[in-house]
Amino acid sequence: MSGGSTYLSLRDRLAKGKAVRAQVPRSVHGEWRPPAARRDPAGMPERRAASALGFFRGGAYAMAADLAASPRTSLWTQLCGDAHLGNFGAFAAPGRRVVFDLDDFDETLPGPFEWDLKRLVASLAVAGRERGFSDSQRLRVSTAAARAYRDAMWRLARMGAIDAWYSRVDVDDVARNGTTLPRLAAGEPRIVSDPPRITPIEQLAGEDDPDAVAQMLSGSIQRYGSTLPSHRRHLLDRLRYVHAARATDAWVVLMLGRDGGDPVFLQLKPAGPSVLEPFLGTSHYPSHGQRVVEGQRRMQAAGDVLLGWDRITAPDGITRDVFIRQLWDPLGSISVETMAPRAMRRHAGLCGQALARAHARAGDAVAIAGYIGSGDALPRALAVFAEAYADQNQRDSEALRSTAGTGALANLPPDTPRPGARIAHRGERADLHAST
Repeated sequence: MSGGSTYLSLRDRLAKGKAVRAQVPRSVHGEWRPPAARRDPAGMPERRAASALGFFRGGAYAMAADLAASPRTSLWTQLCGDAHLGNFGAFAAPGRRVVFDLDDFDETLPGPFEWDLKRLVASLAVAGRERGFSDSQRLRVSTAAARAYRDAMWRLARMGAIDAWYSRVDVDDVARNGTTLPRLAAGEPRIVSDPPRITPIEQLAGEDDPDAVAQMLSGSIQRYGSTLPSHRRHLLDRLRYVHAARATDAWVVLMLGRDGGDPVFLQLKPAGPSVLEPFLGTSHYPSHGQRVVEGQRRMQAAGDVLLGWDRITAPDGITRDVFIRQLWDPLGSISVETMAPRAMRRHAGLCGQALARAHARAGDAVAIAGYIGSGDALPRALAVFAEAYADQNQRDSEALRSTAGTGALANLPPDTPRPGARIAHRGERADLHAST
């Protein structure tokens, strides 16, 4: 026995992965047929429907429902839950090294490894259509992602356990662009107002009392330290609360370390149930904030040293789970709208590598590699699936736009999220500046 589970040799783990092919052949992943009882797109909890790509980005729930009705492997790992191409990026990690990794874990939950991979390749096909790529160009992009995942998983399977855990996709040659370092002047700094993206708490409209909000946020920062390892609590103790602001659906808190020139921005973001839970089971963690944090800690190569969770009660009396993280310094946003085929193919390869590395940390890289094999059986199947699902996404988005024009969305049950109810998480990283 090792780590509470039965120890298997490398040969046994490889054989375990290969054996899964008998139950779920790799070719089956190229198939897509809408389930007989598939929900009408008008009733799906989508976030946006301005374009086919916007619809897809908001459709993690809808795609999870579709995948739940399809054959699935027994090779489970920690899933991102929403591994579309926009949820990967380059950023400055602790130690100031530039890494390329997943950066959204709101929907994380254990599940079959291929669910994340299918969402990634489908997103690439949808994005390629949006850019007007030819069929062959889209095929090369989707295949590049699947092959990069395959090759990276095999590399990780051959590594020692510790080496595989610490592996990451370094991108040290990415140029720094559009950083969020604060502008500071003498005196006590404050977050600069930039409504509607950033609204300091003293400028909040309605019944939000600035003092009550400040007390709620500072109290949460104090409590959440108990969810950090002891040495990181020591780091948090060196920071003090200074100011806060509302940023879309999250709170941003400005902390100071040594002096006014040593700012740290923390984000408190609400955490609700994962869209995967109706299909893969409820999280065993007592709070959704902890679910997000534990999933991110398992999957992300360069973890946030101040990542933790809390449960807050707002001045309006509503209690919410939240996760708390640093606002890392993104190195420019990923602009799908301007990507040429070659650039998207490179991006697809990086996404495939990063996803394999994340899956290998929480799953069995050897078994997954054994299932995938060293050939093109799975990459070819996934490229076919990507196009078929992009067709389905196009039909759904057109149906939803048509329905929205009739006003039918107003008849949805009150607890059904409407399109636009949630935002793309990369967009939350508005530039933050502190001033006096």
